[in-house]
Amino acid sequence: MAKVNGWLCLIMLCCCQGIFAAKIVAYSHESFSHAENIMAIGREMTQRGHQFSLLVSSITAEKIHTSVKGIKIVPYPATTSFQQHVECISMVIKNKLNVSWECMGILFGSCDGIVSDMETVLQLKKDADLLLVDITSVCSGIVDGILNISKVIAYSPAGFIDPSLSRLFHIPASPSYVPTVIVDYSNKMTFFQRLHNSLTYVAMVILRSAFDPSVQAMYEKLVNSSFKSYGQLRPSMLIVSTDFAIDYPRPITPATKVVGALLPHAPLKLPQELSDFAELLHNDSQDFAIVSFGTLVSKAMDNIIDFQAIGRVLSRLPMKVIWKYHHQIDDLGDNVKVVSWFPQNDLLAHRNCKLFVTHCGLNSMYESAYHGVPMVAVPLFADQPSNAQRIKSAGIGEIVLFKELNEQSLNDAILKVYKNPEMATKCSTISNIMRDRPGNRTPVEEVGDWIEFAIRHDGGRHLNLAASQLRWYELYMIDVALVLIIIIVMIYKITTRLASLTYIFTRNRFLSS
Repeated sequence: MAKVNGWLCLIMLCCCQGIFAAKIVAYSHESFSHAENIMAIGREMTQRGHQFSLLVSSITAEKIHTSVKGIKIVPYPATTSFQQHVECISMVIKNKLNVSWECMGILFGSCDGIVSDMETVLQLKKDADLLLVDITSVCSGIVDGILNISKVIAYSPAGFIDPSLSRLFHIPASPSYVPTVIVDYSNKMTFFQRLHNSLTYVAMVILRSAFDPSVQAMYEKLVNSSFKSYGQLRPSMLIVSTDFAIDYPRPITPATKVVGALLPHAPLKLPQELSDFAELLHNDSQDFAIVSFGTLVSKAMDNIIDFQAIGRVLSRLPMKVIWKYHHQIDDLGDNVKVVSWFPQNDLLAHRNCKLFVTHCGLNSMYESAYHGVPMVAVPLFADQPSNAQRIKSAGIGEIVLFKELNEQSLNDAILKVYKNPEMATKCSTISNIMRDRPGNRTPVEEVGDWIEFAIRHDGGRHLNLAASQLRWYELYMIDVALVLIIIIVMIYKITTRLASLTYIFTRNRFLSS
């Protein structure tokens, strides 16, 4: 009997193909919102029985909730403080820029932090099966070079970031219908918008090239290896957190996997600190709005935006308001509650939440859209203006530009969105599209499926385009074009020469006769 049981166990083990435990190493950008997305992936992978380690800066590690089970957090020393990040963002907003050299310096500085504790970082390499890198970080190539793990997947929690990712992964991105990340155009552009978008595309490519020598010098100094430029990074697959329910439709490559937004989810129980508004949350007839500009951006906006004026607008609204802000505001109406933190997803999921005033970060935009809540967007910098344009194009929100922000403009936008039946219908439609997933697989489950697929099949390298192996002049057919031009010129020259000789010969015969 024991021998029979032994054979049965052996047969069952042979049949259990695909059941394996892998060691996955992930690296996240310093932004906590990026780390949140990668932690969501980590939770999914640990639930599947895999080991998951996350390399983050010490600043980000401090913010990660201690209840994250199964994920090994590996902090590297931050070279800048949280306050320096705040000051950087403040300067960008104040000067009406999308990025600054000072901010880029902070991002480059984080690479020094990674290498300063090389011993800790190298421990992650042992027996690792796959590296998942946040491709939005300038340090992703350095982490890839240090660890040199055979299978590498790139992950973008910030969408396509055109033209950066589209050029790196050879994704079609014509400026005629794909707006670059720093312009606030839709995919239906006028002639002058297409002209501006094309020039911006070229400028961003040149700017990226200008940074390469700095990164190359840093890479060779820190990693003591030949530089992997963005065109030479080793990721064989790209996973993108975006959803075509809002994002503009576009062609993608076989190695590009669009999975949707990872953070929206069914609501959890609301915290006790909102008990002052308990009647609001249990009264079917009482609408409420939430206001949040994000932790980092809110602090950066101090002394730039008149929050007292925003408070006066909110106090006049015909609904309750829960406002996430780090200071108390004087003379607020009884309808406004200011809190230092709230569970944004859970409040947006509440049946009485009718409006979201937001800076339009990507996570906030998708959480609101997923739960069918219309938005008033106050975009400030980076990808926020382009995100705001997406919600306006989708018909699920209005935009108040930073340069036009005042009591009147904010009040008008809120009242225009609040109880707008047409907008409510569009919000419901987009929410249904985002929830209707083929095979009922959630976005984070789909990410898990692709990671396991990559582990089983050499990182999914068979999906890569041959374009990644071509030189730039081969990719853009410059060599072929030059040969064709030479042939055409030669044919023209030969034809004109023959015509000339024929003319001379004919004329001479005519004259001689």
